[in-house]
Amino acid sequence: MSFRISFRCLLTAVVLGLSFSMASAQEFSELVQFKSEGERISFTLRKDFLPAISHIGLDIFTPEIKRVHQEVVLASQSLVWQMKEMSRHAEGNTYLFICAVTLKPVNGEPFTLPGRIMQVGKKLEFQVLETRPSNLPGSAPVEFHKAMTEAMPNNGSAWFFYALAICDNHRDEFGIPAISLAPPPPPPPALPSSAKIKEIRLTQEELNRIAEEDKQWKAKKAAFQKDLKIAQPAFLKAAELAEDCQIKDAAMAYLAAAAGEFDDEAQERQWILKRIESPCSPNTAKAESYFSLAVKQWSCAYGLTEKYANPRLKAADPFHFRSLNAADKKQFDACLNSGMEHLEKALAANPEYPDALFYKSLMYREKQKVTANLAERKKIDLEANKIKERGVELMRQREQRR
Repeated sequence: MSFRISFRCLLTAVVLGLSFSMASAQEFSELVQFKSEGERISFTLRKDFLPAISHIGLDIFTPEIKRVHQEVVLASQSLVWQMKEMSRHAEGNTYLFICAVTLKPVNGEPFTLPGRIMQVGKKLEFQVLETRPSNLPGSAPVEFHKAMTEAMPNNGSAWFFYALAICDNHRDEFGIPAISLAPPPPPPPALPSSAKIKEIRLTQEELNRIAEEDKQWKAKKAAFQKDLKIAQPAFLKAAELAEDCQIKDAAMAYLAAAAGEFDDEAQERQWILKRIESPCSPNTAKAESYFSLAVKQWSCAYGLTEKYANPRLKAADPFHFRSLNAADKKQFDACLNSGMEHLEKALAANPEYPDALFYKSLMYREKQKVTANLAERKKIDLEANKIKERGVELMRQREQRR
């Protein structure tokens, strides 16, 4: 078949150093499923793409660009390869093959997914190239997935992968996550009141460099947001049309993250709540969603108490008492209570969620800041430490299981 990959096209991948991303691998596994059973590997196309894809091809090379397998089958079949070299390698070693899966649409140019096969112990893993070689034949990712939406306009999965391909063009700079879960950092320790801040004077050359970097960053951000405005309606179609629950849930998560990128808090919250209420949302997704809402409420409470911080007292006790005015206290209570409620729901959905415990501990610290009674402050302090230690223990257990 004419769409078989040329070994020269994959040579670029080797020269690039084979840089990979697990996020890309996960996205790939949604489009073409990789399975490993002993020394037998297989690739299978998603069933909902069968109306638009006629054939799939597999090319496998050694790192020295020696082809060891080539196969083309109907898209409804699986690509299967029985490895024979793997038995020569001891468990724990990594054995590498360069690999390319090629999809041939019913109409249009073929699309190649380049990657590698790794041996990790006795387990085989497939990872997609993070940096796509520029000389691969056929369609680029955005072109291919856009063609899929035109061929299957009512296919939610096609719209989802089209939107992902658009965002993937900006992975290095932004790498928009499925949902913005990176919380603001806990408050830094206060400087002693006697500390002297040294003034740093920058040269004109350094100021010019900083200005140029800022200009480039703003240009990249503007380009990203321009493409994101194209991706948003595609994610929306995916959320509305997808029959696959994983696709529907992920589309809603991306819509929340995209709204956050545009600082549209109302729409971001709307999509987070829709994701929580969706029957497609697993408990882990519900927990993450409640957590993201709780972090915003913690940030609200923290911002209010910081307005009343005493620099002299803060050096000795970062959680010292502050007396908020009536309006700020009312807002503080609303933020604190809402945040606590969201954290409890997150922990109900996933009791072993250390991040939620850490922020629950921080919520107690905010409560401590507005509590004047010494006995009550002591109780809150003990409870905050107890919750934090539980989070630390869960983190330790998670690391041990890896």
